[in-house]
Amino acid sequence: MSDSKEMRSDAAPFWEGCARGEFLLSRCKACGTFHHLAPRRCPKCLSAGLAWEKSGGLGRLASFTVVHRAPSEAFKPLAPYVLGLVDLEEGPRVMAQVRVAAEKARIGMRLQAAFRDGPLGRKEPVFDPQ
Repeated sequence: MSDSKEMRSDAAPFWEGCARGEFLLSRCKACGTFHHLAPRRCPKCLSAGLAWEKSGGLGRLASFTVVHRAPSEAFKPLAPYVLGLVDLEEGPRVMAQVRVAAEKARIGMRLQAAFRDGPLGRKEPVFDPQ
């Protein structure tokens, strides 16, 4: 992708959901497994029958790091920030900013998806303590 604002066309429904304030997951119609974003086939059963569903956006912090040095100019105003791996109740693990002070971040803390105007010019998911 030449432009950082572009998105994979198969992930477009996810980003459209974010714009509406909805956290969407891809779900396999054959085995019911949820996936973050959209694989072309279900990694569990290899079915191509996938559909988008609204997630409750609830999860627990599985791991995190504190980013002190932003990866690009667009993210510099956010630093330092907590970048976490969040295990969603539906099963997938997602990576996103966790809006909590670094000293208050704890493995296992309950989180809720929220949305912000991201530095790349679109709504993006973040997680807040619940």
